[in-house]
Amino acid sequence: MAHLSHFTILQICMMSIFSNASYVFQMKSMFDRTSRKGPKVFVSEYAVNELKDAGNGSLLASLAEAAFLIGVEKNSDIVQMASYAPLFVNNNQPGLELLKSHPDTPIHWQHQQLPGGDTDISFLRVKIVNFGPHAVNLTIRAHQLRAAVDARGSRVTVLTSSDVKHENSFRNPHNVVPVTRGLPNAGEGLARSLLVYFIRLSSGGVRTCGRDVK
Repeated sequence: MAHLSHFTILQICMMSIFSNASYVFQMKSMFDRTSRKGPKVFVSEYAVNELKDAGNGSLLASLAEAAFLIGVEKNSDIVQMASYAPLFVNNNQPGLELLKSHPDTPIHWQHQQLPGGDTDISFLRVKIVNFGPHAVNLTIRAHQLRAAVDARGSRVTVLTSSDVKHENSFRNPHNVVPVTRGLPNAGEGLARSLLVYFIRLSSGGVRTCGRDVK
């Protein structure tokens, strides 16, 4: 559930979100409807924490949280900060982001692959989450770019698995890991087929001043 409290001195609303994967995914657009005339927002805690979805850091949980974070980033004019919790849990109990001694979870990889506040103007970064069980076809179009898209400096990173409940473990630490490859057909118009249950980041390098920026 989402809980909201108001600090009148700082004029900032603090909220926490803990629920199942579907609920957290649906919260991705909650800030689209937030008034820009009121206080700013601090998401002090968020996570998929229901055991049936979260497990020990499942791909399903990472997908829902990634979609929520994309919504947060899209509304960064109102959302000032966001922090994940809990960061550390007992390895012998169900949890989310686990101790360093534990194999990297899909949630850990999601945090690595979805950095916020992109400031490098030499890249056009597209972040997509497919939370559903069906593949989706879409076309990405970019207009009025200051320079041409450099296909040689473009790449795509995908985090997915054959089962949305897959996790990483000591026995199988690489069950769910991001895979990066080149994107040779990158351009101002790009048609892609989206896999089921995955996170995709496409980064297009922009060629400027006669040299490649990568």
